[in-house]
Amino acid sequence: MDLRGLTARELLVLGVDANAELRRRRIVRTENNPIGDFAEYLFCRAFPWKLVRNAGKEVDAIGPDKTRYEIKARRLAGNAGDRQLGALRKLPEQGFDKLAAVLFDARFGIARAAIICISLDLT
Repeated sequence: MDLRGLTARELLVLGVDANAELRRRRIVRTENNPIGDFAEYLFCRAFPWKLVRNAGKEVDAIGPDKTRYEIKARRLAGNAGDRQLGALRKLPEQGFDKLAAVLFDARFGIARAAIICISLDLT
């Protein structure tokens, strides 16, 4: 699709419409940047995890064994700092058990993904 002829406003509206369609398909859940919601969707399709309500900021999904997962994502677009994930809330309080992280390439292919066990012994 050639987008070069569209105005800035038309491009923004296209983004809003695309996000609305992703929500209708239940791939994203919020009006935020869809990368995080897309990562949650993919992990919960790949594993038998259930998404928690958006109010649970420190936990995104729960496994059948009650393991709590925080899911983070980043799109690698070639900029400095691309590989830095967002803040891990409640890390000292261990609000989650495992971190599930994915790095997408510039076109949303999966470049790397990992599940990392969280073990804090601050003594």
